[in-house]
Amino acid sequence: MTVSAIFGQKLQNMTWRIRWGVGLVVLLTMAIAVPVKSQPKKPVNYQYLVYTPPHYDTTNQTFPLVIYLHGSSLRGSDLNRVKAYGLPYYANKGTTYPFVLVAPQCPGKKSWVTDNWFGPLYDTIKAHYRIDTNRVYVMGMSLGGYGTWHVALDYPDVFAALVPICGGCLDSVNICNMAHIPTWAFHGQKDKAVAFSETEKLVKRLEQCRANITFTALPNKGHNLAYLFNSKEVLEWMLQQSKTKGTNIPAMPDTLPPLETLPAQVHDLYNEEILQF
Repeated sequence: MTVSAIFGQKLQNMTWRIRWGVGLVVLLTMAIAVPVKSQPKKPVNYQYLVYTPPHYDTTNQTFPLVIYLHGSSLRGSDLNRVKAYGLPYYANKGTTYPFVLVAPQCPGKKSWVTDNWFGPLYDTIKAHYRIDTNRVYVMGMSLGGYGTWHVALDYPDVFAALVPICGGCLDSVNICNMAHIPTWAFHGQKDKAVAFSETEKLVKRLEQCRANITFTALPNKGHNLAYLFNSKEVLEWMLQQSKTKGTNIPAMPDTLPPLETLPAQVHDLYNEEILQF
């Protein structure tokens, strides 16, 4: 074999190796970039609390629906635990709201992303209560913050607004599928349970896809942000969001208790929640 022939054979072998190597890189890149489609979640029925506005039984009008998702320390089978803090706590103490409040309970050793709990719950609530389906909202904290992001990804056409508090999302690849939903996210920069970066990275990704996102970073706060659930500013912003124009916005009452008014045992629950992460 001549030198030119040998050189040509080597060049051909090199070209093949380069092509094979490029092909392998392309395949690996596709495997990383394209998310594997997850198996459908099993539909399950979670128990829940319901609070209705004071004038619900004296009118035929429809009402906004707020889904409240608690944190990990309130999981289990005792529904009374869900009243420990957040919207159910205030509602149980007599605070009235101009919306139907539904607070499901996540079973022990599960998270809000384990099952398809929302589909069966939403169907049940629509069948038994007069709900304005253009004004369905979800808000949650900690484990419930994760649940808020994820249920919006699972049902991107249902919600009019989201309020995720100190949570995160395990699927940042598809997060832009919910970019059209107005979202106001909160996270304490001193959070020791769920890293501040969990929300920060989602917000940056959503900003890249021009999402309707507002992010409030709280520099002197940790994981205990339950007072935000009774923020008149937050609740009024949420109720202003609708999937259709021209919707009447219900007024929030002026008698909301002070934001920081929470029982001492709530802080114990937060300590428990931090240990569970």
